[in-house]
Amino acid sequence: MWGTRRLRVFDTAGLRRKARIEARAEILSVGDTLKAIKFAEVVVLLLDAEQPFEKQDLQIADLVAQEGRALVIAINKWDLVTEKQARLAELREMCGRLLPQVKGVSLVTLSAKSGKGVDRLMDAVLAADEIWNRRLPTAKLNDWLASMVDAHPPPAVAGRRPEDPLHDAGKRASADLRGVLLAAQGAPGLLCPLSRERLTGGLRLARRSDPFQPAQGSESLCEGAVVTNGETEVYFYHLESRTLEQVLPALLERSLERGWRAAVQAASPERVEALNTLLWTYRDDSFLPHGAASDGAPESQPVYLTDGEANPNDAAVRFLVDGATLDDAAPYTRVVHIFDGHDDGAVARARAAWATAKTQGYSISYWQQDEEGRWQQKA
Repeated sequence: MWGTRRLRVFDTAGLRRKARIEARAEILSVGDTLKAIKFAEVVVLLLDAEQPFEKQDLQIADLVAQEGRALVIAINKWDLVTEKQARLAELREMCGRLLPQVKGVSLVTLSAKSGKGVDRLMDAVLAADEIWNRRLPTAKLNDWLASMVDAHPPPAVAGRRPEDPLHDAGKRASADLRGVLLAAQGAPGLLCPLSRERLTGGLRLARRSDPFQPAQGSESLCEGAVVTNGETEVYFYHLESRTLEQVLPALLERSLERGWRAAVQAASPERVEALNTLLWTYRDDSFLPHGAASDGAPESQPVYLTDGEANPNDAAVRFLVDGATLDDAAPYTRVVHIFDGHDDGAVARARAAWATAKTQGYSISYWQQDEEGRWQQKA
């Protein structure tokens, strides 16, 4: 069990190069591993942080992709890495370069020794499973395929272009990409110039922008996907019509509803004390369970308030307010900068933080309030 989800997990022996497989027992274990990949919904490929993406790792990832399984890449022994940000950027570059057939795959760092990062790994697994089982509306699928055809038009057949590329592909495309490709092959001549790899890559990119879900122009911070690609997400919330005191409690409530512990980092002890009081009194009929260092037992606090960078309650999401800064965002599922759009200094600091997060390779997005106080994604 993981939360309320009942899961069946197969721990395989992995795969070595064929030339090194000698013992009868190892031959049988290889067969079991291949069978597990074929019948799994999500495959977690565990790599060594110090020796990642070796030839056999790449072959296994390719096999998972060919079988149409959802893939999550886990980087183990992260506790041994000293320059974490630089190494993480290097791993992302290697993943994109060496595994273009699974572009956008989740990549999660963890330590099996300490258990740190397992929560983020399971978030990525469940998110991948949700996408793998998603049923795609035929109309949306037709729109996507039409855009691919427009970008790479097929040759005319008997003087005419093929029409009606998909019929009921949406009914067959809920599990993996193969159903989509097979449906597309039903259109005469359609795939002449469109390779399987090109279509697969195009659909993966479309999945990342999520065209198959209803528009969520007013999506809130904690109502989106848990993890988009297994990386830390960095959000920037631009306050316009409401104050920090008005928006922070609601964002924390949504974080707790998702099972995330939270940390709020302010710029001074005085601000921490003010926020401490706010979260007890912001509503007459409710309050948020929280505490600061002065309250004791910081490791047990669902919401921890601080003016430093410590994370004693193992928070998954960290809110940075009043211009607070964070050197290492990698341990978090999401880091949120909240800044006052009427404060030129706050805007300048947010721009600097945006540039830093982009340089470090994090997934970043920018949200701004409309006149009614709803959040609209702007970038």
